[in-house]
Amino acid sequence: MNVLSLIGSIFKPAVELIDNLHVSDEERGKLKNELAKIQSEMHKESIKLMTAEANSTYMLTSIWRPICALVLFALILLDGFGVISAPVQVYELAQVFLGAYAGGRSLEKIAKAVKS
Repeated sequence: MNVLSLIGSIFKPAVELIDNLHVSDEERGKLKNELAKIQSEMHKESIKLMTAEANSTYMLTSIWRPICALVLFALILLDGFGVISAPVQVYELAQVFLGAYAGGRSLEKIAKAVKS
């Protein structure tokens, strides 16, 4: 699951609610357009955040994603060997995190290329 599908899944109940409302097609269209604007704004803000992290001069800000990835990997590995019993949420978090991490790394590389 990447960042866009995560954002889409957050708004899915609202889209379904709009579809089920007993309103005119024009009002339904306006509500869907407003929801699309909100989704777009959230996506823009998440890109700004990732870019700010990539351009940060503080080391911890730049390395928090790799640290989290290593912790999740260790939990999954320990679960695989039967040392611990990781809940399903660990795997779901890892799936979401890897999508966000990959997107963030891409933005870091782009930001560094633009910066130099």
